[in-house]
Amino acid sequence: MNARTGRKGRRTGGRLERKPTRALGLGTLGAFGLLAVAVGAGIGYGGHTNTVLDAAGSAIGFSVAQVHLDGQRETSESAILAALGIGPDSSLLSVDAGEARARLVSLPWIEEATVRKTYPGSVYVQIEERSAAALWQHESVLSVIDRDGNVLADGYDARFAGLPLLVGTDANEQVDAILTLLAGFPDFQARSRAAVYVGGRRWDVVLANGVQIRLPEHGAREALANLVEIDRREALFDRDIASIDVRLSDRIAIRPTEAALAVDAKAGSARKVRREARI
Repeated sequence: MNARTGRKGRRTGGRLERKPTRALGLGTLGAFGLLAVAVGAGIGYGGHTNTVLDAAGSAIGFSVAQVHLDGQRETSESAILAALGIGPDSSLLSVDAGEARARLVSLPWIEEATVRKTYPGSVYVQIEERSAAALWQHESVLSVIDRDGNVLADGYDARFAGLPLLVGTDANEQVDAILTLLAGFPDFQARSRAAVYVGGRRWDVVLANGVQIRLPEHGAREALANLVEIDRREALFDRDIASIDVRLSDRIAIRPTEAALAVDAKAGSARKVRREARI
């Protein structure tokens, strides 16, 4: 896509083109020599390097007329132009491709970038953006993060509502580990609503029906594999259960929901009444 820049241009075919400049003649070449001296003087005495370069470049037809963008999806055109340092009066002489690239890759979504200048007035920008991998809830902030835990954007965006939700301090530093673990159990992953990083050591997985699975710090894959197999045989995850604790290798601790406990208590009272009636 093409980003538009410059205030003297006209839009043509989705891009901005400035008024054509004449070929450099002998008179212009002589003027270029004088401009070179003026540029040197401006840099040496005034310190206004880019301003002088822009004025000189514009005078000889090197104004930036077109910025060609490729690979951009999430990063705004305005953010890219700002990182490039290109404004309405910029010329190619003041555009430092290396510095522009460094500023581009400092933007949250951009992982790699290439900047190329083509005279007399075009800048070509090829960028590679990061991919959103999960949502991260830390304190009261919700962020979109990539597989390496880099924060790409803050705030809720409906486009990313289907991403896995990770909760807790430093959960973003373990995003690859938990996503890899869950990916090994697709059916279980499909039933998961969130993964909570506990104490900077281990994970609790919360299912869509509210069941909380407490995984161990070590051997989480083996513990989860065993639990998934039990669910396959006994439909464990569909019962009235609040939590399933598999942190111990030799036992599974199951805590029923409050509703299930209330039903059991009521049933126990009924059995007691029947026994007393028989007596």
